[in-house]
Amino acid sequence: LRLSQAVIPMLNGSTSPNTVDLGTDTRQFKDLYLSGGVYLGGTGAANKLDDYEEGTFTPTALGASTAGTTTYAGQVGSYTKIGDTVNVDIYISWSAMTGTGNLQISGLPFTSSSASNYYATGTVVPLLGLTWPAGKTQLNPIIAASSTGMVIYGSATDSNSAAVQADSEIVALAISLTYKV
Repeated sequence: LRLSQAVIPMLNGSTSPNTVDLGTDTRQFKDLYLSGGVYLGGTGAANKLDDYEEGTFTPTALGASTAGTTTYAGQVGSYTKIGDTVNVDIYISWSAMTGTGNLQISGLPFTSSSASNYYATGTVVPLLGLTWPAGKTQLNPIIAASSTGMVIYGSATDSNSAAVQADSEIVALAISLTYKV
C-alpha cells in the first residue's frame, strides 16, 4: 500500500496509526537522519522540532559607554539551541578592564527575538571581585530584543534595578541565560 511518499505503520496487514512503535527498549535503531523535522506529540506547526544544535562561543566583557580593553583570564561559553530557545552557560573572568558605563557581556551565539518588549533573564553568580550596585541583593543578566549581549542588573525588594558598571578590578562570573531567537 502506497500513500504518497511515506512509510505507513501496518499491523496485521492493515494501516494502524498510533499503535506501532519504531524499535523497542531492547532493539533500538542506531541513528536517525532527517533532512526535515520531527513532529512530537501532534501534527501542528508548534509540534515540529526542526532545529537542535550544541556548540561553544567566546563571551566578551566591555563597557556600554566606552567599550575599552579587557584583559581576560578566562572566556568560556557553551550553548544548546532547541527550536527557537537558546540556553547558554558562561564563565568569564578578567584581570583588567578599561571600559566605562554599564557592564555588557557580549558575543552570544544567536541574536535574541525582535519581538517588542522582549526581555530574557537568567542567573549570575559572582565568583570573584564584582562591585555590586549599592543596596542590591541579587544579580540578573538581562538581554533585550534583537541583541547578542546582556547587561547585568542588581535588584532588591521594593526598589528599582540598577545596572552593574564596568569593573576594572579582578572579576570572575558564572552566568546562565535562556532566551528566544
